[in-house]
Formats: sequence, structure tokens, C-alpha cells
Amino acid sequence: PAALPEVHPGNIHADLARRDFTVNAMAIRLDPQHFGILLDPYDGQADLQAGLLRTLHSRSFLDDPTRILRGLRFATRFQMDLAPECHQQLKQALQADIFTQLSGARLWRELRYLLELEALPVALSLLTAWKLWFLLRPTPPASNTMPTLLQRGQEQIQWLSAQFPEEPLAIFIPMLTLIWQDVTLPDIQHYLDRWPVPDRSRLLADLRVLPGLPDTLLKAKRPSQKANIWQGVSVAGILAAMAIYADNPTLVDSARLYLQVQRRLPSPFNGQELQTLGLKAGPSLGKTLKLLREAQLDGEISNKENAQQWLIKQGILPPNPL
Repeated sequence: PAALPEVHPGNIHADLARRDFTVNAMAIRLDPQHFGILLDPYDGQADLQAGLLRTLHSRSFLDDPTRILRGLRFATRFQMDLAPECHQQLKQALQADIFTQLSGARLWRELRYLLELEALPVALSLLTAWKLWFLLRPTPPASNTMPTLLQRGQEQIQWLSAQFPEEPLAIFIPMLTLIWQDVTLPDIQHYLDRWPVPDRSRLLADLRVLPGLPDTLLKAKRPSQKANIWQGVSVAGILAAMAIYADNPTLVDSARLYLQVQRRLPSPFNGQELQTLGLKAGPSLGKTLKLLREAQLDGEISNKENAQQWLIKQGILPPNPL
């Protein structure tokens, strides 16, 4: 149960016999003498027309529980439902606690595909009906607002993609952040210990920051202070925050200003230029670059000339720099 099969050569009928559901246990002949003939040994065409997902045998989910999650994706994407006997097979597989026999890597791969579904908000109703929420969080969401929250998250992802087409973003991270935004950190750590989720430390850091983000931003008076707060959150975390606090236009506007302008604002001087002006390499150079960025964000400097005067005024450069 739950183990990967040992692969060896076989004919097309043996191959189709190992498929997940009847609807993907069909094939078309390509040899010229019989070109176009449908091989459909399990009546997949009839199930496809009826919108039913039917396993090929009664132990299918026990043999490979990832079929349950693939079935969930198929049901969501193609508006299909499990055949009646498959609901009983699903119940038996869950009673056998079959997912504990699945490796964390294989389970995460299927969950990642699920989180990347465009119709993810719709899939949540199936997670409830199929009693699969435990795969993503300890208990189902306490309210029915999760579909709306994930829809908002997808809208923010689309906004970012339109603004920055080249921005690398793993879609599943903001979706997972939203699903976990009200889950305790120890429970989240339990899942992360099993799944090979990338940037897990960054994800946990975002989840720690998100609950207090509105108050933290409210206390920040200067643009540089707000930018420094956003700098401590990943892009995925910022998108999640924009979805969670969509009814807080001040926070959303601040997030978008950071993403569109503040994070990419070029410094008037780089480290090498500051050394040419007389500063020594070392930690103090990085501190000066940070001060310059904050002054620029606050509108105190805008070009090299007034940036140099600002450094002199702050006592960082001598009145007549070399």
C-alpha cells in the first residue's frame, strides 16, 4: 500500500490497467492499419460523458492514495464527481489512515498541484465533502470565508504578474500562507517537518508577522519606516497580507507602493562610489547605504549632488571630501 510500483515492460492493456480512473485508462491506436481506434477496456468514455470518476478496482486508493488528490483535482477542473462506490473506497482508505504510509515528498507534490489550481476556491468544498482538510491543516476553517480569501489571493497574484511579468513567484506559497494564516505555528511546523516546502523559514517568518502587520504599519510615520517593515516580508507574504487585509485600503496602498516603487528605488551612490568619496569598506559602509536609502524614501535626497550634501550635513563625509 502507498508504495511506488516496480516498473517493467508491458503491453498497452497492462499499462491502462494501472491508471487512476477509467477516464484516463483510454488510448488511441496510432499504427496505420488501425489508426484512430479507441482502446477503452474500462468504459471510460461512458464515465467521461456522465462526469464520473471511477477507479479501476476496489483497492485503488489503498494502493496509491495520491489518486485521491488527483481525483480531487479532476473533479474540480472538469466538474466531475466520484462514482458512488468510490465514495465508499475513499472512506475505507481514510479509515485505514493510508496517507501516513505516503512519503512526505509524494504527498507534497500532489498538494502543490492542488494549491496551484485556478479553481482552488471551488476545490475547498470538495476538501470538506471528502474529509481531506487534515492534509492541509489540523481542522477545517472555522468560517466559510476561506474561498473568498483565496480568491483575493489569486487576484493579488494576477496583479503582481501584470505589473512584473518577470517576477519569480511560487504560487503555492501565498496560497499556503492564506490557508495557514489562523493556524498555530507548532501545528504548521508539524506539516513543514514532513513536506519539502521551499523557503520554509521565510514562510514561517511571514506567518509570525502577518497578524500584527496593520498595527505595526500604523505606528510607522515615515515612508522609510513603512518600507523597512515591508522589506521584512517576502513578496508572497505581501500578497497574502493584501488578501487578508483587503478591506484596509491604507495597508494595500502601502504594500503596492513598496512593490512598485520603494523596493526597486536605485541608490544615489553604490558602495564603491562611497569609498571614492572617502568612506572605508566595512560594516559602516552598509549602514551608510541604508541611511541613504531611508533619506531617499523620505524625500530628503533625490540625486548624487544633494545626497553628497546630506552626507556632509550628517557628519558622515568631511566638508571637502576627497
